Amino acid sequence: MCESHSDPAVVLALAFDPYRQATVAYERSETIGRAEALIALVGACPDVRVRRRGDLDWLVFLDSDTGLDDQPVSSYVRRPRVLARLGASTASLPVAAGVARVADLPGLPVDRLIRLADAALGEAIGAHRSTVFADVQTLERVAAAVTVASRLAAAGEDEFVVHHQPIVELGDRRIVGFESLMRWSTDDGLRLPADFLEVAEQTSMIVPIGRHTTERAIADLAEVIIPRYGDDAFVTINMSIQELVAEGNDPHLAGVLRRHGVNPANVWIELGETQVITADGQTAAVIGDLHDLGCTICIDDLGAGFSALRYVFDLPVDVLKVDRSLISALGAGGTANAVVRAICGIARGVGATLVAEGIENEETLTRVDALGFDLGQGYLLGRPAPLTGATD
Repeated sequence: MCESHSDPAVVLALAFDPYRQATVAYERSETIGRAEALIALVGACPDVRVRRRGDLDWLVFLDSDTGLDDQPVSSYVRRPRVLARLGASTASLPVAAGVARVADLPGLPVDRLIRLADAALGEAIGAHRSTVFADVQTLERVAAAVTVASRLAAAGEDEFVVHHQPIVELGDRRIVGFESLMRWSTDDGLRLPADFLEVAEQTSMIVPIGRHTTERAIADLAEVIIPRYGDDAFVTINMSIQELVAEGNDPHLAGVLRRHGVNPANVWIELGETQVITADGQTAAVIGDLHDLGCTICIDDLGAGFSALRYVFDLPVDVLKVDRSLISALGAGGTANAVVRAICGIARGVGATLVAEGIENEETLTRVDALGFDLGQGYLLGRPAPLTGATD
């Protein structure tokens, strides 16, 4: 291993087997041995130093970032898994990397670069990404996330409230249901999910928070929405992967429906497109169970990545909500029109209800109506608000 003591040009913080997948498959000692063999290959490269910090955690220092893509170490920052020949076999070991480059962060001492690489590694693991490159805001983002996590842990259930956005029948603009949207009421004001949802998911606090707001949304459905809008009125509830897994291990929704006397068909379970794309067998089974319970399964933000359409055939999908980015681009040329028409054709083919999100003006409303959408939501039709404001 190189013993040069010059300041590095690049610092990598590596965590082998960050989700302990290999440790489950092999003995821990074997996993550690594989990591040691891999890091030995890296440390043998010119102008590379390595420092061990734990059984599966290492720092790698590169004295130059020139030709970094040509270095064997670049495999750690370019691929989600590292392959190396160990003895007579080829072994695969997952790795997450945080990278701090002097070129991106000039003038910082080595200890600061290490902190930034560690912070980037934390972001990579939290976001299930193979690599995150540090920037000048990395420490601020991590510190802010820690602050949010602490405040979430100390928050009471009643701080999390539900706002409702109307969903309307496009033909006559009659309100037929509402999307329930989580809000966090703090001393600083009302915070939107973008401010805290990612941290809540990373810390698993999304499960108790989600169950509380689900109960509140279904209570609103039983007590106000159905009496006011009829027996077929519904609410939509967004569920994360963690909430689906928790539902499979400890069913909660059926009990909530029984307590409030609500027909499961009046509850739409909204699943984001990315969730559907990455759904494993366990998650798919829970989706099937919720459908068997009688709930309506809805894919939300469809078309944001143009990649979930095949899951319409693999999962029991009843409703397709087309992403606002596509809806707002209708009439502007490009591919949006073609993609939306394709989604409409698939929906009609499988008998799914079509919902257009993000309707903000009359021109867009006219376009989605002409395309054959059944329902719509957006600021033109009603903004998210507490139940009284949403229904007046």
